[in-house]
Amino acid sequence: KNKIKTADYAVIYTPFNTKGETSSAKASYIANTGLGIIQANLYRNWMQTVAIAPGMSLPVKNAVTVAQLEDLFKIGNDHIIRLQTEYRHNQLSGILSEGAEVSYDVYAAGSMWNWQIRDDLGWTNALRLDHLILERTGPLAPNALIASNDGFDQELTELSYNSGLVWNATEHDTFRLMTARGVQAPSLVDYGLDLNFGPV
Repeated sequence: KNKIKTADYAVIYTPFNTKGETSSAKASYIANTGLGIIQANLYRNWMQTVAIAPGMSLPVKNAVTVAQLEDLFKIGNDHIIRLQTEYRHNQLSGILSEGAEVSYDVYAAGSMWNWQIRDDLGWTNALRLDHLILERTGPLAPNALIASNDGFDQELTELSYNSGLVWNATEHDTFRLMTARGVQAPSLVDYGLDLNFGPV
């Protein structure tokens, strides 16, 4: 077990004292094959935290499992291609109503193409498509707006990309022309928190 920091975890800022534990496990495999350099990663992160205040404690349990597979290969001397796929499962409980859990599964595929046009000029392009499936189970906190978990069950599909043209004009001067679109999913706290704090 070790202390780690990762954006996978739910980020919660509270005025309370907190204590917790994080754990992680990872396995990787890399092979140089006739189809290119193939890499596989499988990892899981766990977090358990308790925020403590007079008369109450607020537990948080979060677990993230990720499986990744990619293939990096060359076409000729000037083109490098990377194909990749990823699966991610993120689940949160404890901070929700007792017995409730919110989670999502993400299925993603992406590619990268690097073209060394000439010795001083290169062009790199990358695309990634993410499909997120959100789900919530268990009881809801008493409220006047949400009657069931159906409203939490959503699917989102987003495309991200980046493209960069890099010119090494001299030994000391480099020019870059770049465009990109990034995507960051909200945390599971944003997706599914439903606690009653007195009159709030």
